[in-house]
Amino acid sequence: MQAHKAKLNLTDTQLSIAGCSHIGGHKYAGVCIVYPQGDWYGLVTKRNAANILDTCVMKGGILKSNYRGSIIKSGSVAAP
Repeated sequence: MQAHKAKLNLTDTQLSIAGCSHIGGHKYAGVCIVYPQGDWYGLVTKRNAANILDTCVMKGGILKSNYRGSIIKSGSVAAP
């Protein structure tokens, strides 16, 4: 992930990446939080982390297959 971040020429002040097993204690718990949007993503692996970075951080989109909800947006629910 750090290599992909470097490829995008992002500095540590622009993007912070830290390890995390999960947040919460249920099967849909998020393992990635994108700020400032507050979107949570689960099932993040080495295979899809770059896609989450590109889609959600760089383009501001939502990756529905991994989306778990939001801590900011009202009405958000975990993905089934």
